[in-house]
Amino acid sequence: MRLDPPAEWHQIFREAWRYERDFFYVKNHHGADWDSVYKMYEPWVADVGHRSDLTHLLDILGGELSVGHSFTGGGDTPEIPRVSIGLLGADLVPDNGRYRIAHIYTGENWNPDLRAPLSEPGVKVSEGDYLLEVNGVELKVPTEPYSLFEGTAGRQTVIRVNSKPVMEGSRLVTVVPVENEIALRSRAWVERNRRLVDSLSGGKLAYVWIPNTADDGFIYFNRYYFAQQDRLGAVVDERFNEGGYIADYVVDLLARKLRGYFNNPVADHYPS
Repeated sequence: MRLDPPAEWHQIFREAWRYERDFFYVKNHHGADWDSVYKMYEPWVADVGHRSDLTHLLDILGGELSVGHSFTGGGDTPEIPRVSIGLLGADLVPDNGRYRIAHIYTGENWNPDLRAPLSEPGVKVSEGDYLLEVNGVELKVPTEPYSLFEGTAGRQTVIRVNSKPVMEGSRLVTVVPVENEIALRSRAWVERNRRLVDSLSGGKLAYVWIPNTADDGFIYFNRYYFAQQDRLGAVVDERFNEGGYIADYVVDLLARKLRGYFNNPVADHYPS
């Protein structure tokens, strides 16, 4: 069928405003004069040039309600073919006209979600090595290093490395880059914080980061909290928390008092 996108966008805007007018959970719209809000934003629709613009405008419209858990998204947008870029799970820095591997994230190679390409068994690459070549293509500054990793995620990729920024004495190493290294970097950040809290408190405080109060937050809390129950207290880090529904679970466990422990005259004491 034939569509007139600008006319459709006006209709969508009107319907979105009307849904909130008729079905918002309180009639006073948190003090917003909803008719005035419509008159304020409706002229903006004429400047919408893409479905994403309309989504942004609807997001602003909804913001006038000052309410949580009110989301905007979706819509008819073109599907764009994407080519994955392989990532090494490492920090690369320009050095001597080449790229030096300044830091390698180790992750947990037994965990498929935390696989670290340069720390896998048999991959002989060290921090301080130079990345000289990718699949036979020489790499020098200022070439963007990851431009040579197009389409390599999850595929065996041959890189040339050396402890010096020269080809002489270099070696070829086969690695399997990952498509996303957010989990690797996130876990490294958490572990760095945990070690810092442990050091500054003299081993007396635990560190527990809670990324959200949903599934991941449940996993992180249980993993880090129960593993450090021998500490005198805990630093519970809520930074970047994405929300959820298990806050009462966390608060309940944090508020519990010690009821007993296993006592052994020749060993450590453990909470029961």
